[in-house]
Amino acid sequence: MVRGAAKEKSQAERAKKDAARQKAGSEREGMAKNIKMTCPVCKSGQPGYKVFVQHWEAKHAKVGPCPSEDSMG
Repeated sequence: MVRGAAKEKSQAERAKKDAARQKAGSEREGMAKNIKMTCPVCKSGQPGYKVFVQHWEAKHAKVGPCPSEDSMG
């Protein structure tokens, strides 16, 4: 078991890590910053056109051809 100065040092390090984690924000907030375009069919956010094309081919292939990058804005 840890006692004395080592215990206090361990608690201080843990408190510092916890504070940094809380300061960083949530994962959802971080992902929201990276959304560059939205799927016109299901309204899901995509970080880039290449990922959007993969999403389209996997989820909406029967709807029709994938919209061009220019039309996505």
